[in-house]
Amino acid sequence: MLPSLTTMSILVFLLVMAYCFTRHQAGKLSVPSATSQRNAGTATTGLVDLLTVHFARNQGQRLHETLTSLPAWPITTRIQATAQELLTLKRSIYRAQREGVPAAVIQRYLDNTTQAAATVWQMASTIDAIGQNQIAYTVVEAEMNHEDQRLEQLQCAIKETHEGIAIVLAAGIQSTTLQTVGEDLAAFNQAIKLLQTPV
Repeated sequence: MLPSLTTMSILVFLLVMAYCFTRHQAGKLSVPSATSQRNAGTATTGLVDLLTVHFARNQGQRLHETLTSLPAWPITTRIQATAQELLTLKRSIYRAQREGVPAAVIQRYLDNTTQAAATVWQMASTIDAIGQNQIAYTVVEAEMNHEDQRLEQLQCAIKETHEGIAIVLAAGIQSTTLQTVGEDLAAFNQAIKLLQTPV
């Protein structure tokens, strides 16, 4: 006896439903969720973003704590010290602004400080990525020592910039102090460019 038309319709309907369910499950397995995609992106940019936010918000303690995630290598200590020096410099610049130092001078100081910080954060991210390979420090010691020397030069430029700000505050805006500001900013910018140059 042949099945009725109604029975055939039900069977076809069930087969279609089963097929759709199978395709749906396969799609869930093959297509990554939006959350997983965001997490994948965070793995590559998260440290830089985090350091940038802490620096922008003047969160010195959080900045230091975030940098403790780097490998326990000598250069990590240098990066931590440089980060705090940049934060102190930024605060000094804003203090100088409140004391009446012209906006054009303040902006030049801030631009260099922000650029220097971004360069240091990128270096920190690179070192963090290297450290995640769980290699012996001796494998990269020569490269790390070279980076340490470049960071030391940046620290010297930061110190000179502090001195320049102090001179401007003490003597006011004169031709001689403007010359000092220009020289300090040029040295600061040169140290940043050196740090950005591939080893």
